[in-house]
Amino acid sequence: MSKAVEITVSLTDSRTNPPKLTLKDSEGNSSKGDDITSSVDPGVTVTWIPDYSSGISELTGITKNTKITKDNYTLLDGNPVPKDGNYVGTIVTKSPGKGKKEYYCIGFKIDGDDTPYSDDPKLQMRN
Repeated sequence: MSKAVEITVSLTDSRTNPPKLTLKDSEGNSSKGDDITSSVDPGVTVTWIPDYSSGISELTGITKNTKITKDNYTLLDGNPVPKDGNYVGTIVTKSPGKGKKEYYCIGFKIDGDDTPYSDDPKLQMRN
């Protein structure tokens, strides 16, 4: 049975330009910036949770990335929406195939800085 995936979004280093993120998902994957690929199953809910204690002041959006590659597929069923300070999205119900990936964009702001930043990790279909 497939289960929901939670992705915690933390600020790693605010002194770099752009600031660097660390993402950790409920599957135990953790990496800096867009190196993380979270595995998902069809129809599951994905929740992005900001780690405010790390220096992130808010998530400004989770959107499909316009970065197109030959390995880029649509896994998100629309853009995730804000809910209770997090962002929540759903994976498409029909898998385009095991191992297919989608880049997405995490928009965020950091404490003491109104500049919007973004990063582009990936989702990957498990089945």
